[in-house]
Amino acid sequence: MFRGAYFGSFTQLLLYYAIMFAIFVYLIYKYGRHDSIYFYVIILFFPSFWMAFGANNIYRIFTLLIALYVTFSKNTFKSYSRKDSFLTYCFVLFSIVFLYTSINAHDRIFLMLSQYSIYVVTFLSWFIIKKEIIRREGNMVIFNQLLFFLLLAQIIMAISKLIIFTGRTGEWLVGTMSFIGGGLGTVIPIVGFVFLWLYRKGVFEKKDWLFTAGLLLIGFATGKRAIWFMFPVVVALFMIYVPKIKMNKYLWMGIIIAPLVFYLGTRLNPSLNPEHKVWGSFDIDYVFDYADTYQFGKEKAQQYESEITTENTTIIAQGRGGVTNSLFEKFFSGEDLTEQDWLGIGLTAQFTTSYEEYSQLGLNIHSKGSATGAFQSYATSGYLGLITTILLLYSILRVPKHKRIKLVLILIVAWEYFYYSGSLLRTPTMMFILIYCIHYSNLLVWQGKNRKLN
Repeated sequence: MFRGAYFGSFTQLLLYYAIMFAIFVYLIYKYGRHDSIYFYVIILFFPSFWMAFGANNIYRIFTLLIALYVTFSKNTFKSYSRKDSFLTYCFVLFSIVFLYTSINAHDRIFLMLSQYSIYVVTFLSWFIIKKEIIRREGNMVIFNQLLFFLLLAQIIMAISKLIIFTGRTGEWLVGTMSFIGGGLGTVIPIVGFVFLWLYRKGVFEKKDWLFTAGLLLIGFATGKRAIWFMFPVVVALFMIYVPKIKMNKYLWMGIIIAPLVFYLGTRLNPSLNPEHKVWGSFDIDYVFDYADTYQFGKEKAQQYESEITTENTTIIAQGRGGVTNSLFEKFFSGEDLTEQDWLGIGLTAQFTTSYEEYSQLGLNIHSKGSATGAFQSYATSGYLGLITTILLLYSILRVPKHKRIKLVLILIVAWEYFYYSGSLLRTPTMMFILIYCIHYSNLLVWQGKNRKLN
C-alpha cells in the first residue's frame, strides 16, 4: 500500500505510478544501461518511488553510494584544479558545522547521514559534471538529450496528474520528483527553463515555447502561487537581459504575452482570486494584498501581539519574508545570541515535527510552512550553519564566467533560499541541473559558439 494514499484512490495512484515506471524503464533502457553516469542521473530524477513507501532516507543513502561509485570508478577527481579549492574549503567548513551541530543536538545517526548525503552528492556532482560530461563532447551531447527528456517526463507526469485526478491540483505528486510536493513545483520549472535556454543557446522555436508552457504547467498542477510571479521574470531576464537584445517585434509580443500569463495564473490558482476557485475573477488589488500578506503576514500581526518571545517584545515572525528578515534583524541587533542561536536545535526538530509541534519549539516563527531555506539552516545549525551554507552557495555561484548569467543565477538562488522553501539546495537533482548549467555556460563562453554569450 502506498504511504499517504489518502491523496487519491489506490487505483489512481497505481495508474500514476505505472506511467512513471514506464518512463523510468524506457530511460534506463535507452540511456542508463550504457553508462553508470547516465544511470546515476536517472536515479536522481526518480525519488518519488521511494517517498511513496516512506523510504526517502534509504533513497538518499542509495543515491550517495551510486555517486561515490561513479566518482571513483571514473577517477572523477582528476578534473580537480586550483579553481576548485575555494569550493572544497567551503564544503569542508560546511560539513564540520553541519555534523558538529547535529551531534550536539543528539540527532539520530541515520537522519544525520541521510541529510548530509544530500550535500555530499551535490559536491560530487560538481566533479562528475566537470570531468565526465563537459570535458567529453560525446557525453555532453547525449546528456543534453537525456536531461531534456527527464524534464519532459516532469511535464508528462503533470499532465497525467491532472487527467488521473480529474483536474485536482495540490502540492502532492510533483512529477517523478516528489510524493508530498512542496517548493519543487516552482523550482523545477525555473531551473528547467535555465537549462532549456542554454541547451538551445538562447534561440527558441515554437516547440521550445511549447516546452516552456509545459514547465509552467508543472507549477499549475502543484497549485503553486510563486510560479506565476517568478517564472515570467526569469524568462524575461534570459530572453532579454542576458543576451542584451534590443527591442524588436518578437520582444514586444513577449511583453504583451507576459501580462496574459500573469492574468491566467491569478484566475487559475484558487489562492490568487477572491472566489478561491479555478477560473475565479481577476482582482489585482486582491493579488498583491495576498502576496504581501503571504510573505509578511501583516493581517495577523494583531492576533499575535500577546505572543511575546523576547525581552524586546518582538512579535512572532510570520510569512516567509518576515521570517527571513527577522533572522537578519536579530543577528545585527546587537543583542546577545544564545548557544541555540549559534548552533540551532538539530535536524530532528526541523524534519520530524508536525506543524503544531514546530510552532512550540521557541524558534520565534508562527508556522512551519513559513520556514524558508535560510530559516531551516538557522533552525538546524544556527547562525553558524546559515553562514557556512551561504559560503557554500557563493562558492558555486561565483564560477560562471558570463557576468549576466551569474547575476541572474544569484538572484534565483537567493530568492529561493532566503524567501522561499530552500528546495533547490536540498534537492540533489535541482543542484545537479544548476551545476550543469554553470559548467555548460562556461564551456559555451570558452568555445565562443554562442553570440548571445559573448
